[in-house]
Amino acid sequence: MNHENAFIITTSSGEGLGQLFLELGADALIPLGDTGCPTEDDFLAAIRSSGSRSILVMPNDEAALLTAERAVLGLDFVRVLPTRSFCEGYVALASMPRGESIDTLYSLALGAISSFVAIEIACQSRGTMEERYSATSGGERYSPSASAEAALFESVERLICPHHRIITLIVGKGVTNSRRVFVTERLGELYPDSEIIVYIGGQTATEYYIALR
Repeated sequence: MNHENAFIITTSSGEGLGQLFLELGADALIPLGDTGCPTEDDFLAAIRSSGSRSILVMPNDEAALLTAERAVLGLDFVRVLPTRSFCEGYVALASMPRGESIDTLYSLALGAISSFVAIEIACQSRGTMEERYSATSGGERYSPSASAEAALFESVERLICPHHRIITLIVGKGVTNSRRVFVTERLGELYPDSEIIVYIGGQTATEYYIALR
């Protein structure tokens, strides 16, 4: 395929995250619940409604990736970008200039998602007397911490490299403004040579998504 002006379909979770993806160039959103997954029919409906013959699908989830790949079997005008998290979806979209061929966009996005570190901070014991928060990156879950912020700082310190110059935070619905400001300011103090970018994602199951680039 080598079509111009690809139509980009992406999953999203949370109003802020969806708006961010649209601002970065996505053309259509498929809601992805924090515990659910779009069906093959969901992907096919978005493909049909696009009216396009040059489509890039971004699942942003392991299970959704498998579903999307099954849904597009036999559709030679659709490519599925293997994004396995919303962090990967964000980095992929941020790397895509509009007006390029679908093959160019696919190649640029693959290069982008292979060259950054994605971290997710989520509560592993929500609703219990002592909530614990863990960081997950590259399929590895690190030891739990007493707060989401402690897990965030510990994981960034562990995984950041000298060549990383941008730290992007996508903040969940449960994070208060004071916590967001504290994290932003503290990261700026700890990594003064890095640009700190913060978005209000509004996702519910994950406190923070972090992208190190």
